[in-house]
Amino acid sequence: MITSRINKKASTRVGQFARCDEYIFLLQFGSMNIQKTKYSMLDVTDNSNPNANEAKADTIWNSMLRRGSEGSSRQESPNLFYPVWVNEKAKKIEAVGAPLPLSVDRHDVEKKPPKLGLRAVCPIRTDNTEGRWQLGFDTLKNYLEQGIAKLGSYNKKRDQWTIVFLKKKQKE
Repeated sequence: MITSRINKKASTRVGQFARCDEYIFLLQFGSMNIQKTKYSMLDVTDNSNPNANEAKADTIWNSMLRRGSEGSSRQESPNLFYPVWVNEKAKKIEAVGAPLPLSVDRHDVEKKPPKLGLRAVCPIRTDNTEGRWQLGFDTLKNYLEQGIAKLGSYNKKRDQWTIVFLKKKQKE
């Protein structure tokens, strides 16, 4: 049996421990045996380059969307609900809007981009309720300038972009 890490951050499961690895069962018949190769299965060097001496860094980009139930809604933290303006053609963030007061409907703001061709990304949860970002808008602007925040992936099913960033320990 071989342990195989599948997710460094672990995959959460309701009512269970998070899963970060899986097990591979290997059956050997007759004279079968394991052959030595030039690739290491034990270190974290870049196996695509057998001559690599440095460890391959697995950078984990964290979603800006605040998860969990406590303090994660727009109503609980209105200053952390703001639009992030994305240029979908260039696949990059072009502007960060100011926090929207609770009295302002995000749909009205989405119709008025600061520049033609930009699309608003707001912290919308999977149940389509309004959530909140993990970072304030000034902090996000700062992170974008430093290159430690960026546009993440596009979810075709939800027609929504993610915004990702590096946490303090990851920046060091």
